[in-house]
Amino acid sequence: MNTDDGKGCHTKVSPLTEKGRQQAQKIFKILKKEKFNLFVVSEYQRTKETAEPFTRHYSGKIPVKVWPVHEFTVHSEDKYLNLTSRDRQALANRYWQGSDPDHCDGQGAESYRNLMERIDFVIKKIKKERFEKILIFTHGNFIRQVIWRILYPDVKIDEKTMESGGLFGWGMDVQNTALVKILKYNNKLYIGDIDDKHLEKI
Repeated sequence: MNTDDGKGCHTKVSPLTEKGRQQAQKIFKILKKEKFNLFVVSEYQRTKETAEPFTRHYSGKIPVKVWPVHEFTVHSEDKYLNLTSRDRQALANRYWQGSDPDHCDGQGAESYRNLMERIDFVIKKIKKERFEKILIFTHGNFIRQVIWRILYPDVKIDEKTMESGGLFGWGMDVQNTALVKILKYNNKLYIGDIDDKHLEKI
């Protein structure tokens, strides 16, 4: 999801840009004929804005739930309020290079181990959910690590696996509003198509 940049706005409350709103409308046009049973958003403002065309159109017909699928935030809240995106990216690079799964930058931040625990929780919810077709509105770093975890569900989280997950995330190109299909079969999850062809027309 495209969001406004600059100082003074934490990622939790940052809104969509105009381009992000256009992408949300495009996704709605592509998927509005699909027979979803459930919409899932994170607690962050921009996923709710991305989902808004769906939740407005299907109001009262398809339930909407908030799951802990919010973005992985490596910086404390004060850094988001006082640094530019370029400054934050430099700090993020140092965070990943440190490969400490238990490091937490402060209030509003999250350790890699906590992220993986959250992802494991979400994966269990998907497996147990009675609805067959769920549309989840989430975030780039989060979905990259979800993909990694589905591919490597049993690995222990330590320095080496954090490094592996970080490298995987850097190499996995998932654009804003790309469609990542996750399939459930015999209580296991599998990664299907990653579709971003629609973004070429925006």
